[in-house]
Amino acid sequence: MLDLVVDFITYVFVPAYAITASGLLLPVAAPLLGIGIVVSSALYFADRRMKASDNHFRGFPALWNTAAFYLFLLHLPPVLSSLGVAILIVLTFVPIHVLHPVRVVRLRWLSLWLLALWAALAVYALASDFSPGAVTTAGLCVIAAYIVGSDAVIRQMKSFKA
Repeated sequence: MLDLVVDFITYVFVPAYAITASGLLLPVAAPLLGIGIVVSSALYFADRRMKASDNHFRGFPALWNTAAFYLFLLHLPPVLSSLGVAILIVLTFVPIHVLHPVRVVRLRWLSLWLLALWAALAVYALASDFSPGAVTTAGLCVIAAYIVGSDAVIRQMKSFKA
């Protein structure tokens, strides 16, 4: 139980505060989105079906620390950042499958290599004060797209074969 408490604080509560206080969101929306992050994540953490049978996360997996990282990295206009956060809150409840890069067996070797590359690029982005340049930013975004979208692509390819 203590593990869930620590996870909630580090994955949800602290990032929700950072996102809300960052100035990256619309000022009128920031407090509401911060509350939305915490409430939707609390419901997600309480859901015993948060992982699918193949170890994918079901719905947006409340990785708000990662969402905060990308908000700081991309530094989008407040309207787009607010919209992005709102979409992630909604996706918490949508039965999409998001890759767990360590636990999903299919293409685990690729997922682990990309995770290692992501970690190196993320450290560089942090050391560069979130100004790592276009190539690093693009690399981080491509890896995020793989994590979020690989299951949908594979499912789509399977449907074409059927």
